[in-house]
Order: sequence, then C-alpha cells, then structure tokens
Amino acid sequence: VDQLDEKLAELDAEREELHKYQQLDKQRRGIEYALHDKELTETRKKLEEIETKRAEASKSVGQCQDEAKEAEERIREIQEEIRTVKASLKEGSSSLSNQKAKTQQLLESKTKASMDLKDAEDRIKSETTSRSAAEQELQGLQTEIEHKEAELKELKAQLAQKESLEQKLENELSECNSRQQFLFGKQGQNFSSKSEKDKWVKAKISEAQQAAKKDSKVLMRINAEMEQVNRQLQDAEEEMLRTSASASDQSAEVPALEQQLKDFKSKAGTLNNRRKELWRDETALDSKCAQLRDELDKKERQLHGAVNFDTNMGLKNVKRIVDENKIAGVHGPLIELIQCDPKLHRAVEVAAGNRLFNYVVDSEEVAATILKHMKGLKNKSGRITIMPLANLSSQEMRYPTEFGKDAIPMLKKIEFDATIKPAVQQIFGKVMICRDLEVASQVARSSQFDSITLDGDRVDTRGPITGGYHDDRYSKMDAMKAIKGLIEQLGKSRADRQNIAEELVALDQEITQCLSNQKQLEARLQHARANADTWRADERAHKKFVSNQKKQLETMSKEAADCQRRMEEQEARAAKLQAELGEELQSHLSAEEEAELTDLNSRVLRLKERLVQAQGAKAQSELAAQELDDLLTGNLHPRQQELQELVDKAAAGTDQRAVQQLREEAAEAESAFKEAKEIEGGLEAEAAELKQKSQELKKELERLKASKESLEEGAREQERQLDSLLSRRTQLAQRRDDVSKRIRELGSLPADAFEVYKGKPAKELHKLLKKVSEDLKQFSHVNKKALEQYVTFTEQREDLLKRQRELQNAEGKIKELVYALDVRKDEAIERTFKGVAKHFREIFSELAPGGRGELVMQKRLPSDANRENEPPHSHREETESQEKYSGVKVRVSFGMGDVQTMQQLSGGQKTMVALTLIFAIQRCDPAPFYLFDEIDAALDSQYRTTVARMLEKQVEDGRNPAQFIVTTFHPQLVQVSEKIYGVSHSNRISRVDVITRDDALAFLASEEVQRTAARQEEALVEQFEEGEEAFLGAPMEVDT
Repeated sequence: VDQLDEKLAELDAEREELHKYQQLDKQRRGIEYALHDKELTETRKKLEEIETKRAEASKSVGQCQDEAKEAEERIREIQEEIRTVKASLKEGSSSLSNQKAKTQQLLESKTKASMDLKDAEDRIKSETTSRSAAEQELQGLQTEIEHKEAELKELKAQLAQKESLEQKLENELSECNSRQQFLFGKQGQNFSSKSEKDKWVKAKISEAQQAAKKDSKVLMRINAEMEQVNRQLQDAEEEMLRTSASASDQSAEVPALEQQLKDFKSKAGTLNNRRKELWRDETALDSKCAQLRDELDKKERQLHGAVNFDTNMGLKNVKRIVDENKIAGVHGPLIELIQCDPKLHRAVEVAAGNRLFNYVVDSEEVAATILKHMKGLKNKSGRITIMPLANLSSQEMRYPTEFGKDAIPMLKKIEFDATIKPAVQQIFGKVMICRDLEVASQVARSSQFDSITLDGDRVDTRGPITGGYHDDRYSKMDAMKAIKGLIEQLGKSRADRQNIAEELVALDQEITQCLSNQKQLEARLQHARANADTWRADERAHKKFVSNQKKQLETMSKEAADCQRRMEEQEARAAKLQAELGEELQSHLSAEEEAELTDLNSRVLRLKERLVQAQGAKAQSELAAQELDDLLTGNLHPRQQELQELVDKAAAGTDQRAVQQLREEAAEAESAFKEAKEIEGGLEAEAAELKQKSQELKKELERLKASKESLEEGAREQERQLDSLLSRRTQLAQRRDDVSKRIRELGSLPADAFEVYKGKPAKELHKLLKKVSEDLKQFSHVNKKALEQYVTFTEQREDLLKRQRELQNAEGKIKELVYALDVRKDEAIERTFKGVAKHFREIFSELAPGGRGELVMQKRLPSDANRENEPPHSHREETESQEKYSGVKVRVSFGMGDVQTMQQLSGGQKTMVALTLIFAIQRCDPAPFYLFDEIDAALDSQYRTTVARMLEKQVEDGRNPAQFIVTTFHPQLVQVSEKIYGVSHSNRISRVDVITRDDALAFLASEEVQRTAARQEEALVEQFEEGEEAFLGAPMEVDT
C-alpha cells in the first residue's frame, strides 16, 4: 500500500502533459474507430452472406444425407423384401412341385374314375339291353306258361273225366266179374249140404270184410296223412306270405339306407375338402412361422451383437435360470419393458446406454435368488445388473418449465407399465429431450438435468458434450421394436396355427365319426340287401314247397279214392254174399241165371274192351299232362323265376346306384382335379408374380443404390463447398475478431467521436489519421499510461485494503475452527484409545492365560507453560495441538511377573501382541473379513491354540461376526476352520482344491515329520563339520 501511494504521487505530476496527449490520441482513436467500424461492417456483411450460403449448403447436405439415409433404409427394406420374396419363391417352388405331383395324381385318379364309369355305363347299357330282352322273353314265357297251364288244366279235366270213366268201368267190370264168378262158382259148386255152402259163403264174406277192413285202415292212414299235409300246406302258405312281406320290407329299407349313405358320403367329402383347406392354411402358417422365427433370430442376434459378451451371457443365463426355476417377480430386461416413438430411439439409447439391459425384479430376495443360481453355474455366468423395484425411489421430479416445448422430460415420452416406474425413473428421470444442442446446453447449465437432442448429442450437467455419428443399423431400440413386432406376429401366427390344429382335430374326429357311420350304414345296407335276397329265396323255397305239397295232396287224394272204391266193392260183395246165406242149395243154375251168366260173359268182354280203351286214353292224357307239368316245373317256371330275378335286380337299381356312385366319384375327381389345377395355376401365377416382383425389386434396388451414391456424392460435394465456406468464414471471423479486438484496444470513446467521422470516406480518414499521427510524435516521451496507471493503482490500493480486512476476519474464523477441530480430535483419540486399550487387556488375557497387557498413551509436556493459561479465543496453533500425544506404548507380561516392553519381547511374543492389537481394533471398528498370512509361524503350540479359539469365537460373535482367511502350516488353526483349501504345485502350475480336515491334518503331520528329520539332519551335519574342523586343527603325531 505504501508503494502504491508513492507511485500515485509521481503519476499526478504527469497528468497535465498527458491530457494534451489524450486529446490527440482520442482524435486518433476516433478516426481509427471509424476505419475499423467500416471494415467490421463490411466483414460482418460478408460473414452474413457466407453464413447464408453455408446454411443453404448445410441444409442441402442435410437433405442429401436425409435422402441418402431414406434411400439406405429403403435399400434395407427392399433387400429384406427380396429375401422374403426369395424365401416365398423357394417355398412356392416346393409347393408348386408338390401341387404338380398332386395334380398328376388327381389326373390319374380322374382318368381311372372316368374309365370305371365308362365300363360301368357300358355294363349298364348291356344289362339294360339284356333286361329288355329278358322282359320280352319273360312276357312271352308268361304267355306260354298261361297257355301251357290252361292246356294242362284242360288235360287234367279230361284226365279226371277219363279217370272217372275208368273208375266207372272198373266198378262195373268188378261187379260183373263178381257176379260172373259167383254164378260160375254156383254152377261149378258141388256142396253136399246147405251148411257146407253157407260155410263157404261165410268164408267169402269174411274175406271180403277183411279186405274192406284193410282198405279202411289204409284210407284212415291216407286221410291222416292228408290232414298233416294240409296243415303243413297251410303253415307253408302263411310262412310264404310272411316271407314275402319281410322281403318287401327289406327291399323298401334299402333306398332309405342308400340315401343316408349318400348324405354321409357327401358330408364326408365336404369335411375332407375343409380339412384340405386347413392343411394348406397350416402349411402356409408353418412356413410363415419359420420365416418369422428366422427373422426373429436374426434381430435377436443383431440386438445381442450390440452389447458386450459378458452382458450377453448374463442375459441368456438369467433368462434360462428364471425359466427353469419358475422364479416369480421377474419383469425382464428394461429394453423389453419400455417403448417410445421411433424418432426418440437414438436419444433413449444415448441416455440409458447399457442400462437398457438391466434386469428389473420386484425385490432384493428375487435378485438374491437369481445371483445364487448364477454363482452355481459351472461355465462363465456373464455379467448382469439387477434393479429391485422395492429399493428404488419413485419420487416425482420437478422439471424446468421455462423452455416450453424446446425441452421435454424423456420420462414423459416413454411408455411403460406403472409397476416398473421406479426403474424407468431411475434411468430416465433426470434426462431432458431438447430441440437442439443450444437448448440442451442452456438446460444443462440452468438445471440439474442432462440434456439430449434427437440426434443423440448429449450435454451433461458437469459440462462435457458428447455426440457424433450414430449408425441406425445397429440401433438397440429399433431391433427391440422389430423383435416385439415379430414376437407379436409369431404369437398371432402360432395362435392361428393352434386354432387350425384344434379345428383339424375336431374335423378328424367328425370325419372319423362320419366314416364310422358310413361303414355302419354300408354294413346295414349290405345286411338289408342280403336279408332281402334271403327272404326272396325263402319265398321261392316256400312256393316250391307249397307246390310240392299240393301235388302230394292230389296224389294222396287219388289213393284215398281208390281205397274208398275198393272198400265199397268189398262191402258190396260182402253184402251180396250175406244175401245168399240161408238160401236153398241148388245143384244147377236157373234159366234166368244162365241167361244172366251169358249176358255177363258178353258184358265182361265189352267192359274189358272199353276199360282197355279208357285206360289207354287215360294213359295218353296222363303222359300229356306229365309232359306239360314237367315242362312247366322243370323249364318254364325256373326260367320264369330266373328272368324275374334278373328283371327284379335291374329294377332294384343296384347297378344304377353303383354307376351313380361312380359318377359322383368321377365328379369329385374332376372337381378335385380342377381345384388342384386352379391351385397349381394360382401357384404358377404367384411364382411368376414373385419373380416379376423380385426383378422389379432388384431394379428398384439398383436405382436406389445409384440414387444413394449420387446423393452421397452430392453431399460430399456440398460438404467440400461447406468446408470452403467454413474456411472463408473462419478467415472472416478471425478478421472480424481482429477488428473487434483493435476496436476494443482503442478504449472508451466519447459519444460524438463516431458521429464526427461517420460520413467520411476511408481515403479522407486515412489522411486525417496520418496528420494526427504526426502530431502525436511530439508527445512520444509522455507516459501514455500515466492516467490509466493512476486509476489502476488507485483501484488496486482500494482492493488491497479491502482484502486485508477480509483476511484478518477470516484468520480469526479459521483459528477458531482449528481449535474446535483439535478439541474434537483429542476427544475422538482418547475415546478410541480407551476402547482399544480395554479390548486389548481383555483379548491379551484370553490369548495368554495368566498374562496381562495394556496400552499406555504417551503425552508430551508443553514447551511453554504460559500457553496453558491462554483462553480458547487465543487460537493456539495447529503444531501445538499436534504435539499433545507423542505415541502409544505397549506393556505386557506373559505370567513371569515382570512387565516388558516391545523391545524386550521375542518374535512369537511380538506376534501375540500384534494379533491382540488387531483383534482389539476389530472389536472397536469391525471389518467383514481379514486375511492372515502364517500368523502362527512364530507362535508356540499353546498360543496357536488360544489364537485358534479366539478366531473361532470371533467368527461366531453375534454382534460383530467376521470372516478370517488364514494360511498356516500348523494343525491348531486347521482344527477350527470351516472350509480348507490345499495349494499344490506341479509342472509350473499351481492348483487350489477344497480338501477335508483329515487330509489337511495328515498333510501337516507329514510335513512336520519331514521338517523334524531335516532339522535332525542339519544338526548332524553341523556336528560332523565341527568334529572335522577339530580334527583338522589338532597337531598330528607321526610314527615313523
């Protein structure tokens, strides 16, 4: 300050001369200001022009880059479309090949069905012709049968008349023969008496009666048989009627069954067509799912390629662990849980970075479960960051509002579920999306929020600005959006595929049921037709049986009539003989009897002749009737039945139904072939369309590539122009800055200085400047900065005085703070020392039973006794407070009565003291774990045991548990260890393996034996060497 006062006095003397100089200098600076202002105005104008050109060029570059980017994006889309078209074309070629094979197969089926139909129609045509011929033949045969039956009926009537005539003649002949025989017998009988005659008559009567009785029995038997035959005939006729009705019923059931069978076949065909459609849809969906799956795998590989290997492995392992163990409360990676406008993807990725792959879970327990499983993985588990929602804050943020729509909180532009809001807020809560870098810089400076532009340029609150080029081809958010879209499409396709599969299962069941019903109906139809045929056969058998029975009954009727006639003849004979009983015996015939006998002889002859004629005529009639009957039963009736069956079969329409079925099959084959042909045509058209589309896409791709190259070349040309403009702008800006600097160097000017020289041209200003400069040369010896120095030094003096006052005030505050801190430090030291000393005494007595130890604080006496009487406001210096304590002294006794210092202790005792101090500090300020390297190497066995117990006790301490990792070669610590590792060395490779306590103790025992043997061997070597030295050093006596 004193120096400044002296300098100010000197400068005051130079101010008068300086005033004149300042007047000229002010004029010079005014002129220079006018010149510089003109140059600055011209430079700024040029800068504005260049800035305008640069803005236009930058805009053009941006447009070219945007168009090139759009072209590149379109190229990727077209390349993807080309890949899709190629896959579709490949799939379509395979489908077309399969469809052609199917069409060929259907063509063969159609041809076979047409040929079968033609054969059947030819067969039906032939059968129709045969049926017409059969009907005509049957009609003629029926007429012939009617004529033959009429003729047979007439023959039977004539035969009956002839049989009646024969019977009549036989009866007359029998009566005549009987009378003739009687007369002959009477004429030739020579009875001696009447009684002898009566006896002979009675014998004849008895013979006649016996014959009549025999014929009566035969007649009774024949009548009984006829009654039985009549009953059988009646039953047969009833059975024939029932059989005919059953055959009619069965025949009537066949058309209904055939119609039902036709309906079921039609339904089965409809269901089969629907199933074929579903099969095609299923195949198309399988192909689509495979294509989506490939695309999804590609996008997932792209996403996984955007992160490092460890994070990728971590994501895969966590997903596998969660799926295998069914862990609840896991939401997934953050990138899968959020979405936003594609325009914000770059900003979101820049804001979050790799935190997009943080795993969001509900609580710490879920996170611990996942990490526990990951630790158990044998292979590399990877790296993962887990965000428990329960531990994250969800406090609402207060965002700046003064920037309006130019700065928007990123959190408000991200869509997510409310349950994961803490996780999203943790990462995006302090980020603002800004319109441009200028706004981002303002937001970062004026608030505690990081700012990011849509282009990915970031301004942190700490000041750094990061950004640059971002390749959108490797965008994580774009890849995740595509993955979500593909997953949604894949899920929909799989759902459709599942629906089709379920519908196919239902269709298969329905088709199976329909086919089962069809088989049942076919069996019923076959059974009905077989029953109808069986009933018709039974009907024919019953008709034949009835006809045979009628013939048998007719024969039996004739036999009964013959028997009845013979019986009546015998009865008449017996009656005549009975009339002769009691008549008188005559030796010769009377005249009447002679005449009667003569008449009987001639009559018998005539009757025999007539009988022979009648029998001949009867035989001829019987032969003719038999021939007609044989013709009817053996030829005409079987032929009629055969023709009738043929006509009935044709009328039943069995072959027609078969032909109709073949027609339907042929129609189905034709329809299937047409449908297959249409599908084939559609596939060919689709393949042609895909090929055309592929060619068009390739042309479009080439065009876009050429357009992209042209745009990139245009952008590069614009960038070269922009660089040239930027270089020119830099030069002009440097020139502007230089002019502005020169203007600033001119200092302050009066308000009218610029107005005086404003309108003058530059040439005149240069002349004026030259004249003023010549005038200023007269004042070259003047201290040009006297006034400024005077003012500056005056301001400096005021500043120094102000700073002196401030420093004096600060010194007092600092000394008060130092004193307060010294007091707190001393209190903390004493408090800590007391705790450590207390634990030291307790632990030493545990480690060395019977011993005692203590810590003693060493203090220094103050160098100036008067300082003790100074009050607190005297602010003792820091060095004085630091000299209050000089150190800590250890005093221990190991049960021998004398207290020893550290310098008096052995190595093992010093180790015990060090361990005691460590354990004492651990109890005051616990640590989670301790690493000891052979702390028991210098200890005796008893102290190793106490140290081991102390470690075991400390591990199990409920208040301050700790973990100890110890290396040792002694069994005491091994006995109390929970897990033991053995370190081995082989072939320059060290291995660490978990071993059991018994193996460790056995190893230590063997090591102890080896060490003992080594020590003994060393002792023997030392003794031998000492003896050898004694021998070599002793005088030798030689006996010569």
